[in-house]
Amino acid sequence: MRFHSKLWIIPVFLILFCIFKLFGCDIAPAFYDVEYRVYCEDKTIDIRYRDGFGRIQDVENVRPPWTLSFTAARGCELYVSATRTELLKIRTVTVEIHVDGERVAGYTDYQNADESYSLF
Repeated sequence: MRFHSKLWIIPVFLILFCIFKLFGCDIAPAFYDVEYRVYCEDKTIDIRYRDGFGRIQDVENVRPPWTLSFTAARGCELYVSATRTELLKIRTVTVEIHVDGERVAGYTDYQNADESYSLF
């Protein structure tokens, strides 16, 4: 009679799981809820961002405030940039990146603000 040779996997995984929990190590989730936020007092702004699939997208003449929410996988590089279109007035533009409801990156400038973050 042949014994199942792969049954050793179950206790090994249980032991590793207990070790991770004992030392406070959490296994990172595979997917994250991401939100880009852009604030400005101008009537319109131009925005460039990287979506959840890693593609660069451009949106022109957007009325602020602007937000975009999506789900991204671990390892994804996040990026958002906003450029003011009304340069004659002194105002600021702010970009923020939020992951799972927490602000992880943000930047404010007078002309162009950009920020990036890696989901690792």
